[in-house]
Amino acid sequence: MEIYKDIDIVDLGLYIKKCKCLIISDLQIGLEENLTKNGFLVPKRQLNLIKNRLEKIFKIVKPDTVIVNGDLKHEFWGDKQTGMERNFRSD
Repeated sequence: MEIYKDIDIVDLGLYIKKCKCLIISDLQIGLEENLTKNGFLVPKRQLNLIKNRLEKIFKIVKPDTVIVNGDLKHEFWGDKQTGMERNFRSD
């Protein structure tokens, strides 16, 4: 949906046609894992929902640049890679 000349909203992203740039914000990947660690029972579904939505966006637009505005990941654990991170990678 075009919201301004050459600027579209594509699902949870903003796409600027002139520079082929996709802007997404505040994905908060890992929030569920953090809540579970702190005693809250939260179903782990958000990661797959985010992945599916991003895949849908990339089928619609082919950006040269992706800008993450805000929090990509909810929390960082140093160099330790969690199962959540392995699942999010595409390689």
